[in-house]
Amino acid sequence: MDVKVWDEGVSWSCLPQGVISMVLTGAASMNSFWALAALALLSAILFFSARSGVQWTASERKFRSTTGWVFGGMWRGWGRWHVLPEMANLTLAHTKETLMNRRGAYDVGIESWELVWDRTDGTNQVLHDFTDQSLARSVLREIKGFTSSD
Repeated sequence: MDVKVWDEGVSWSCLPQGVISMVLTGAASMNSFWALAALALLSAILFFSARSGVQWTASERKFRSTTGWVFGGMWRGWGRWHVLPEMANLTLAHTKETLMNRRGAYDVGIESWELVWDRTDGTNQVLHDFTDQSLARSVLREIKGFTSSD
């Protein structure tokens, strides 16, 4: 089983767990629970260093969006595997979102490219949300089996 991995870098999906771990670190150290403080600090470091990416197994046509870590050159992560049919209709949907600051002005634009699977039953499933367009196109080409550029 040859799994191809695309790493998008540090993920903010584990930010709440990291913040909770930091709060537990502070609470435990204030109450002199040093073993718990060390464990909470270690978990905070792990959650703040979590990475996001995608994995693809061509032989089994399995795809997953994943969050995890790289240990010893190997990806260790979690995420649900999806088996894609040979003729799966996959597209990239370009989305632009704008965030509003506290004064009501729109100031931050977020662009993303969603890898969407248009299923035969008429439903759409977003498989992964990319922030890097070239990475999204590379994954789409690999899954569709293309070697030429879009």
